[in-house]
Amino acid sequence: MERLRCFAKQIALTVTVWGAVMAPQGVRAGEKEEARIHYDRALELADDGQPEGAIVEFRRSYDLTHHFAVLYNIGQIFVSLSKPVEAVDAYQRYLVEGGNRISRARRAEVKKEVERQSSRIATLEIHGLPDGAVVRLDEKEIAKAPIASPVRVGVGTHAITASAEGYDPAKIEVAVAGGDRHVVKLELTKHLVESQSMPPVDRVVKGLPSGFSPASPSALELQAAAESIPAPSQPVKRASTPIPSETVTNAPGPLVGSAEPSPPIASPTSSETGLSALQAAPFAPATPAPAISPGRRLRLGGLICGATAIVSVGAGVIFGLATRSRSNSAESASVYNSAYADRGKLYEKLQWTALGVGTGLAVTGALMYAIGASSNGAPAVALVPFPAGAAVSANGTF
Repeated sequence: MERLRCFAKQIALTVTVWGAVMAPQGVRAGEKEEARIHYDRALELADDGQPEGAIVEFRRSYDLTHHFAVLYNIGQIFVSLSKPVEAVDAYQRYLVEGGNRISRARRAEVKKEVERQSSRIATLEIHGLPDGAVVRLDEKEIAKAPIASPVRVGVGTHAITASAEGYDPAKIEVAVAGGDRHVVKLELTKHLVESQSMPPVDRVVKGLPSGFSPASPSALELQAAAESIPAPSQPVKRASTPIPSETVTNAPGPLVGSAEPSPPIASPTSSETGLSALQAAPFAPATPAPAISPGRRLRLGGLICGATAIVSVGAGVIFGLATRSRSNSAESASVYNSAYADRGKLYEKLQWTALGVGTGLAVTGALMYAIGASSNGAPAVALVPFPAGAAVSANGTF
């Protein structure tokens, strides 16, 4: 505080002498008087220990007169506030605008102070931000990304924050010493948008959750609807005898052998859709799928054996034709060819083998088909009289 009062006295002496002698030409009397009022108020604030207010008044006075000497006063205040960056800027402008109107002693003094304050400045290079992101230094906006030139800061700890539309803000604290050069990398994360495709299940009206879509029910909606369906008042009685598989159909109606008919399933009306229609009546027992009877399986097996027998007999016929062709060729040849004869014998063996297998499969398929047909209650094998004798007949259904 004592140093600030010394600065205020030095400022008063400097500006009083220079303001009266070297005021810029062209400044109107009213503006000059207003500048003097702001200047006097700045002196009072500096003497009362309010340097921030003094800087505002000094700058207002400078804007009216553009007298370079006021920049020296501003630099002195910034030095007292330990803001080396602002102090150096004010002093350098003072030296440039004052030019040869500044005495050698004062110029040397200011240059020495500039060197001393510059030793307390560090630089920060800020990277990694999207274009247009707002960058703040100690809660004060300094620039928007991308930042091409380094940012000068005073010694100490500084908070750097960045924000951009569509991103979560980021903050980092950096401690720097005089002359440091730091590279600061700030990365912003994009906002995560929560999916709101389905509304929450908050209430159930007639078994239908609010906001429910029949095309895409959620798990909570299905659970809420299932819990609200009433249980049957009486258990469904089971049939005392098994249901024949051949008589089961997919047509709706009571099950064969059931003690009592099953309640019908209510059809959804124009005002009831989805799960609300299911709540109109208890669930009916599901109709079992028709099963394949053993007789039908045997008939299918007989047909398969018959088809395989046809293929085997056909192969025997082909091998027989090949054997005959070889035999004819051997008889017409002038020289006996043993390899050719051996090949003919092999074809003959394959011929009889294929015919034997085909015959066996045909007999087996016929028996399987006959047994399968007899399992349905219809006679499979019967002796049919003819005028000239009798014959065995096989019949059945498929």
